[in-house]
Amino acid sequence: MDNPMATADENKPHIDMQFNSDQEAYDFYNSYGGRLDFSVRREYINKSKKDNTTITSRRFACNKHGIRRKDKRDVDVNSPRVETRTDCPAHMGIMLENEKYRCHDFVEDHNHEL
Repeated sequence: MDNPMATADENKPHIDMQFNSDQEAYDFYNSYGGRLDFSVRREYINKSKKDNTTITSRRFACNKHGIRRKDKRDVDVNSPRVETRTDCPAHMGIMLENEKYRCHDFVEDHNHEL
C-alpha cells in the first residue's frame, strides 16, 4: 500500500460515489457509521411515479437526526421515554441515475459525541 489515505477515502462516503442498489448504499453507510460509532436509519424514500416500486432517491441519516414529536398520550405518563435525538445533521443522500445510485448529498458533521 503506497498511500494509506487512499484506502481511508474509499471507506468514507463522498459525492458522486456509485452503488448498484439502495441496499448496497445503506450497507456501506451503516458500515461507515459502525466504524465511527453511530447508528444509521432510513430517513425518507421517493419512488417512481410510473411504477411506484423503483426507488428514485433516498436519504440515510444518523439515528439522532430529527426531534421526537410531543407525546400525545395522557399528561400523567408514568415512565416517559428518554429523549435521544439531538437533530444531528449527518446524512447521506442517494439518487438513481443511469440505473446506478449516486451519492448526491453527504454531511459528515455530528452535533453529539461519537
